[in-house]
Amino acid sequence: MLTRVRGALRDSGTLALGEGAARLAGMVTLIVVSRSYGVAVLGAAALGQTIASYLMLIADSGARHTGARLLAESPRGLAFIVLLVQSRRVLLGLMAVALGIGYGLAGPVPEDARVIVASYAIAVLPYCMSLEWALWGIGNYTIMAVARAIVSVLPLAAIGVCVMARVPSNFAIPASAGLGFAGSALLSRWAVLGRSQPIESESERAARLKIQDALSWKPILVLGAAFACNQLFNNIDALLLGGLASLRQVGLYNGAYRLITAALGVYYLLTTATFPRLARVEICNRGIRHLRPYLILVATAGVAAGSLTALLSESIIRVFYGEAFQPAAKMLELLSGVIPLDFITTLCGTTLIAWGHSKRVLVATAPSAVINVVANLIWIPKFGAIGACWATIVAYVAYLVGLIAVFPGWRGSVGPRPSIQTVDGDG
Repeated sequence: MLTRVRGALRDSGTLALGEGAARLAGMVTLIVVSRSYGVAVLGAAALGQTIASYLMLIADSGARHTGARLLAESPRGLAFIVLLVQSRRVLLGLMAVALGIGYGLAGPVPEDARVIVASYAIAVLPYCMSLEWALWGIGNYTIMAVARAIVSVLPLAAIGVCVMARVPSNFAIPASAGLGFAGSALLSRWAVLGRSQPIESESERAARLKIQDALSWKPILVLGAAFACNQLFNNIDALLLGGLASLRQVGLYNGAYRLITAALGVYYLLTTATFPRLARVEICNRGIRHLRPYLILVATAGVAAGSLTALLSESIIRVFYGEAFQPAAKMLELLSGVIPLDFITTLCGTTLIAWGHSKRVLVATAPSAVINVVANLIWIPKFGAIGACWATIVAYVAYLVGLIAVFPGWRGSVGPRPSIQTVDGDG
């Protein structure tokens, strides 16, 4: 266990350099936008970011994680895997961008936010060309870290220039986001495509069929549906707040929630670095009993982090956003309860995906997504952003219960169908 943890910590440390820069740049960007353009514009930007996250989810639709898993198992199949994954991501991405533009122009969005939301959809286009998922699968965490940093650092630099040049927010904010996606895509493509190699041997040609089967539309869309449900209970509240409450409520909630995601960021580095290792775990060792020590560890760390965030909520809001955002302190205190729940659910969900249990993830996420939507529809009209906080907590509890219920190996180790034979013939 200690050896595995050390290896994951080493890789997550590499990612931390880029991810830390990205999250710091993202937080500074939020502060610059809020202080330069106001709370209402920050709320509009939050809606745009939320829509963008859904469009990215549609573009990936499970192909990103499936491709990374296959590369971890079969690194010599890089060229073939990239071709299949990207053909699906680009097609789905174009459809997603069209939907996003339509939602921004005609959907339930405040009039003042329509231009930013629709423009954010266009900004997602370069993301569809990114090969950051391939860097993840082959374990190139150094370039992956730089690519992740670029996504946020370039927009911060662009926003700074736009503020000094007094560029209108409707153009400055989405254009800066698009610049970040484009820069990251260019770097990842340079790093990945330079090492592609053809598949030549008989065993490698046979492995193509298995790779093609894993990347067929059905398993990708099943995993994509699971991610869509996960996204619903993660940020549908921001969209519903935009339709049922004021942009100020959206801005306050987004300010608090972004601090929570910043707190979770360090932990996500660890689970990201662990994913390829989990994909290589032998089938005989895949079960809840083998994961139990790690669950206890992350639960303890999550409770500690959540308690500290709740205790310092007022000071944190004051330092990052100023007195104008002080009502968000109560929201941050409530949302701190999400931290230990997210620590556990992220580890369980990441493990199930790495082991090829996409259907189990969907079974666990679908009910929690429905619960989150219903709770938000009931509580936001009555309590505003505070109601959204409570809905998020309830949804996380439902998700945790669902994941525990569907996790394999309660009576012994259970794995999915035999994993794909490595393309270099090592079996």
